[in-house]
Amino acid sequence: MILGLAFGLGGGYAIVRVVNRVDLETGLTPVLVLAMALVLFGTTGALHGSGFLAVYVAGIYCGNQPMRAALALRRFQDAMTWFAQIAMFLVFGLLATPSEFRLIAIEGIALALFLIFIARPVAVWICLLPFRFPHEETAFIAWVGLRGAVSLLLAIMPLAEGLPNGQVIFNTAFIIVIVSLL
Repeated sequence: MILGLAFGLGGGYAIVRVVNRVDLETGLTPVLVLAMALVLFGTTGALHGSGFLAVYVAGIYCGNQPMRAALALRRFQDAMTWFAQIAMFLVFGLLATPSEFRLIAIEGIALALFLIFIARPVAVWICLLPFRFPHEETAFIAWVGLRGAVSLLLAIMPLAEGLPNGQVIFNTAFIIVIVSLL
């Protein structure tokens, strides 16, 4: 973890310095930053550090520094984010087995309703209690936010490992995410 943090700060510093010193066409700057982030990820991983943490920390560092072509970088990163989300949900759809949904639909919907109306609001309330948020803001936070991507990514693990009920776990998580999104 320390290696990932250290490489992330150093990598972020290096990215900012290179981008601000090298005179490139605006359209090539995002390609340079992406290449440097991939090198940072690979180098940190090769040295048994967390490449994800290093790139994350570098991104936070770079995002808070003045950089050339900042608008082009933000647009490129926004487009890449949308592309990754589309690809991720396409893969989720390919892994789901709708013909098996009827076997677990009632349990999946019941679990989704429990998570939506009880578990998430209680968890948000407990987590925000020390910060003394107004009740209206706590309720709003309990009802908004990202839903689905992380739980589906985690549900892929038993499926990928070939566990006996891996498909059932993934399909149940898929139903819960669909109900939560609706």
